[in-house]
Formats: sequence, C-alpha cells, structure tokens
Amino acid sequence: MVGGLVVLLALVFALTAGESDDQRLEVRGQAEHAPSTTTSTTAPDDAGSDTTETTLALVPVTTGVPVPDATEAPPVTEAPSATPAAPPTATAGAGAPAAGAGDGTVVTAEGATMTRSPSNAVRTVDKAKGCNSAGGEGWKIENCGALRTSGTVLLWVVETKGKMSRALVLKEQTAGRWLVVLSAADVNGATFDTIGVRGQDVTGDGQPELVFGFHRKDDARTLAVDVVDASPAVILHRDLPRGSVRLAPGEITTWAASGSGNTFDQVAIRFAGGAWRASAAQSVSRSAVPASMV
Repeated sequence: MVGGLVVLLALVFALTAGESDDQRLEVRGQAEHAPSTTTSTTAPDDAGSDTTETTLALVPVTTGVPVPDATEAPPVTEAPSATPAAPPTATAGAGAPAAGAGDGTVVTAEGATMTRSPSNAVRTVDKAKGCNSAGGEGWKIENCGALRTSGTVLLWVVETKGKMSRALVLKEQTAGRWLVVLSAADVNGATFDTIGVRGQDVTGDGQPELVFGFHRKDDARTLAVDVVDASPAVILHRDLPRGSVRLAPGEITTWAASGSGNTFDQVAIRFAGGAWRASAAQSVSRSAVPASMV
C-alpha cells in the first residue's frame, strides 16, 4: 500500500514538472518573438552627440528680450563683440596722447559704411519677443539688440541670407512699427568678414552711442568703424588697415597698420569743441595692439 502511494506521488510530481517546463518554454518562445516594449533608463555613451552638434548655434545669437519704451530704464548697452575681448591689462588709450578741446586733427563721418536706407522699409516688431522679431523675411538674425539713448530707443540688427549679410539700425515710428533708417549691405558675400556692434558713451555726454565695426575682406583687412548717434546718423567714420578699436567713456582709441605692418599708428579720438579731434599718431609695435572691441 505504502509502495503504491509512493509510486503515485512520484508520477504526479513528474507530470507537474513536465507541465511547468512546457509552460516556461512557451512563455520564453513568446518573449523571444514578441516586439520589445522595454524602455532603457541608461543612455548609451554617445547619446545626444548628434543632437548637440546639430543644435549648437554656429554664431552666437542674442536671446530675445522685450523691446524697451523710451521711458523705461536703459537696457544693457554692451552688445556681443565679433572679436575676442582684450586682455584685462589692456586699457583704451593707454599711452596715447590726448586730444584737447582745441587740439588735434578734426575727423568726420566722411566715407561712412552705413548710409541712409533708401527703401523706407518698415518692419513689425513684437515688443514681447524683442529684437529677434525684427528680422527681414528669409533672413537669419545673427546678432541684435536695443539701445536707449537720449530718450530714444534704437534697434540694431545684423542678419544674413546665404552669403549676403547686412547691418541695420531701426527707429520706431508708431507702436510696433520700426523704420529701417541706416543700413550697410554685403550683397555678394565678398565685402564683410564679420560685423561687430557695441554700445558705449564715446562722446562723453552721458548717453551711449552705437559703434559698428565692419571687418572687410580686402587685402588690407580693413576695420571700418561707424559711430551712430540717437538721431540716428553716422557721426564718425574711420578706416583702419588691420585695425583695432577700444572704446571708453568719452574716448575712442584706434590702431592702424603702417608701412610693412610691423608697426601701428595709435590714435586717441575725442569729441571736443563741437568736433571729433584725433591726436597725433603714436607708433607702437604689433604686440602692443589689443583685440578690437568691435
């Protein structure tokens, strides 16, 4: 009796074990052939590399900020520079002779790169989105900003379209509608290498001006500098072969290659006696020339 019971239990165990193996094989077979729905929480080592490469801006773009009203507090006037900042030890006008109220050669805006825009084009600007909404149709804004000076708000825009590039200054005519007042364009991509812009009170009257630096592709690698006031109009222009410019309150210091290019003429320019006056040039070595601020 006991022996028969043992045999019966052994048979039941064997049948049960075989059924479990079959069930496990069936489940495993289904799992191997079913589509995976598992989401990994561990990213591969190179995850995101493609995204990073394709989303990084090739040219820094100023983020859109609300366009200020003329009665609001002035925005930051320092614009992105097209060239690296000068070393901390470099100072504008260091060692350059100063131009007094009645001294120095009078310099003007003759030969300015920026001119009055003939098209009278008007652009609609979204105040909440800021200067990044001021771009022309089909054009990409590379840099832009707003400058409040003498109770007036100016927008400046540097934009590109293929090989073409241009710099614009806009002034509000009616709410949200801005007139393109000044412009400088490179229509075939052969004129400008880069365009830098900076706000600084270079006249010394307590109000900032816009200073544009057009780095040309000519043999002399000329830096063409335009200073724009609140009207807006170009009030000073300089062409500087292989040039550099530093800005400080009430003063512009320029460097331009002379002769073989191993020496540079350093000049301080100040607005005094109702005119821009340039000091006598001081010859300095190439190593003494700081990086340009525009």
